[in-house]
Amino acid sequence: MAAAVFVFLPAVAERHFNGVHSPPRAVSERARALHARLLIVDLHADSLLWGRDLLQRGRRGHVDLPRLRDMGITGIFLPGTPMQDIITFINDNVRPRVEQA
Repeated sequence: MAAAVFVFLPAVAERHFNGVHSPPRAVSERARALHARLLIVDLHADSLLWGRDLLQRGRRGHVDLPRLRDMGITGIFLPGTPMQDIITFINDNVRPRVEQA
């Protein structure tokens, strides 16, 4: 019985709480301009836990490659990504903010 709770309940909860909003919410031009200047990275995506094909646009969950591409996401790290890989990515891609005088 306990095993069934740990196997089935998370998938039911994920379907219920992680639905995809359609159509997408409106985004202002100001927000689009800001987004275009930023490096956007998902540092913890649990998508593989739910048995999805990340190459296909999903109707639930927050991560699949088509939607990541549409949103301009620069990088994604899944559980098990070595910390050194994350640090290297940050060091290679994140630049200090230049303060204006």
